[in-house]
Amino acid sequence: MHPLLPLIALSFAANVDNVGVGITYGLGNKQIPYAALLLVAVIGGFASGTADWLSSWLRPVLPGFLLGWMAGFTMLIIGLRSYWAARVRITRYATLLEKEWWFLALGLSLNNLGIGLTGGLLGYAPTFFGLVLGGFSGILLWAGCMLGARVRRIFHPGPWLQYISGSALILLGLYQIITS
Repeated sequence: MHPLLPLIALSFAANVDNVGVGITYGLGNKQIPYAALLLVAVIGGFASGTADWLSSWLRPVLPGFLLGWMAGFTMLIIGLRSYWAARVRITRYATLLEKEWWFLALGLSLNNLGIGLTGGLLGYAPTFFGLVLGGFSGILLWAGCMLGARVRRIFHPGPWLQYISGSALILLGLYQIITS
């Protein structure tokens, strides 16, 4: 497998919740300012890169198969938490959207923090990892907002995006555990 494919899959899985938040905002006929999108991307990227950097010290100390298992179990735990908490998260994010934008950015970066630990265990460079995850964070929030604005009169997507996020992380975690 190409080394960038897991990074792209992790970036998407960690930030697919942002699409749900953006859709919720777009369905409410509200716009997300570009400064807020940038703030979400910067904080998400910083959280990812910092967690990656902090966990990278484990690489020379632990055997490779154990690092893969730890990364897989981290993804699995985050995925299970995301999957089971999907309905609670929608309520929490709806509340955050009414507050200052930096609260939204902090809330959305929580998955990036956990995935950042995985990135360090898998050996991704912290700066590159943070930039990719931060970029996905802002872009997927913007895409969700645009999508929500377009379909707000047709249907309401519900919590299915949060279930996709959890399922994707569970599958990535299992794949990492099996292949390590």
